[in-house]
Amino acid sequence: MAKKKVVKKYTKLEGLDQETIIGKNVIESLTIGMYEEAMPIYREYIQNAADQIDKAVELGILQNKDEGFIEIEINKSKKTITFEDNATGIEQSKVVEILRNVATSTKRRGIDKGFRGIGRLGGLAYCDELVFETSYLGEPTKTTMSWSGKDLRAIASNPDVKISASKVIDQITAFTVSYEEEDKHYFKVTLQNVSKADLLDKKQVETYLQMVAPVPFNRGFNQFANEIYEYLDEAETTIDEYNIYLNNNPIEKAYTSKVYKGEGNSRKGIDEIFKVEVFEFHHKNKLLAWGWYSISQFPGVIPRENISRGLRLRKSNIQIGDEQTLVRFHKEHRGNYYFFGEIHACHQHLLPNSRRDYFMPNDILFAFEKELKNLFQKKLYDLYHFASDARSAQKRISRLEEVKKEFKTKQKKGFTSTKEAEDYEEKIERAKEEAIKAERKLTRYTKTLKEEDETPKMQIFEKIIKNKKTKVAQVKVPKIKPQQEVKLVVDDLDVNENGKEVLQKVFDIIDTVLVDRRLSANLIEKIKEAFQ
Repeated sequence: MAKKKVVKKYTKLEGLDQETIIGKNVIESLTIGMYEEAMPIYREYIQNAADQIDKAVELGILQNKDEGFIEIEINKSKKTITFEDNATGIEQSKVVEILRNVATSTKRRGIDKGFRGIGRLGGLAYCDELVFETSYLGEPTKTTMSWSGKDLRAIASNPDVKISASKVIDQITAFTVSYEEEDKHYFKVTLQNVSKADLLDKKQVETYLQMVAPVPFNRGFNQFANEIYEYLDEAETTIDEYNIYLNNNPIEKAYTSKVYKGEGNSRKGIDEIFKVEVFEFHHKNKLLAWGWYSISQFPGVIPRENISRGLRLRKSNIQIGDEQTLVRFHKEHRGNYYFFGEIHACHQHLLPNSRRDYFMPNDILFAFEKELKNLFQKKLYDLYHFASDARSAQKRISRLEEVKKEFKTKQKKGFTSTKEAEDYEEKIERAKEEAIKAERKLTRYTKTLKEEDETPKMQIFEKIIKNKKTKVAQVKVPKIKPQQEVKLVVDDLDVNENGKEVLQKVFDIIDTVLVDRRLSANLIEKIKEAFQ
């Protein structure tokens, strides 16, 4: 007879009544391990200050955003960084609750720029001490709270210290209260003894902020910025912009009306923006996002020297991720870099993740991504490929004239051989055939585009073609007439007939052996110089 299986019954799980403990490593993860790079701490402190400026406007402490400011000061010699705003400040009775508690933010998810309550701790990873100073309008006090980054790292790295996260915070924080004038209202963050050199490099920080921070457009982009602002007015949509200063200098977005190649003295303009296109994404009658992209002649991918290149993703006018974030939605990765442009996510359910390098997954995000692919893989892909086709066609037409000029120059100076003269005749014929095909393509484009009125394609076409009206079929191809004596290079050399015959054979061999025509022409020219 089989034994009956005995099932042991538990009436109570041991330890269930014990308090749950969150270990010290959580604080390490939220500070030292939060970011792969150091620079995003600038974004976090700016984001917090911008939210408070919005709140100050709501409460009537500031009349509008223009009255608010965010000042950043980098002191490289003292290794300090400060962030200060003139927004609400924090009431003394709420300082401990807001500044010491972690991930208990009172901000509104989907409305405020930050909402997790952890960004303010980012600086701890890169300094010995993080200091918060604040005063609230109408209160005669200033409250100072300090977090010791040095002590935090010591606790985190010591395996023998086994305490809860809350105990860690108690050990590394301290408060003081002092007098302040009642009409003062501010919040100030100071990172002392900063360990990361990049954070103290003013140029690097400025470059980062020019693309990440919620600031106005560069003055050199005003013509197109005005078009964007006009759209916003008509659409009754706003864009968050704040007065942000770095060592007393205002920060502006780095967009320019020109595309440059090279740096310093070798820098030169290779293309020019002549229009911006503004667009909207909708889902179920709600605005998902709006954005803009630049229109130029698209001669190629915008060089890396242009720090604002690429289509960028933003929420509340703060950049999400970087120039590579949207690359995966294009047919070709390079497609992202033919443009300057921004996509401003508006829907409240498009929520940045904790690293702010993309959004949290949900149905709204999937709808947003579908719209992105539709724009990138159809309209934008078609635009820069159309420009490339039109430019290639125009180059083939121009090439015919270039080959004709080369032929006439050779006729005057002399060919290296009769074979070279014959090759040139064939070369011109081929160039004309290619030019005729190209002209037909441009004619087809002209007929198609006439039906459209001032579209980007039409404008690109006109810029590339300009006023070139040459009829390729009417171009006369120069030929060497039968029985015509071909002038050769050796004819002008100061050598006797036997020498000319020898040199002609040498030139023929060079022409036959060296496929690279530039190399053969240079070599023949050097030999000519020796006998002139």
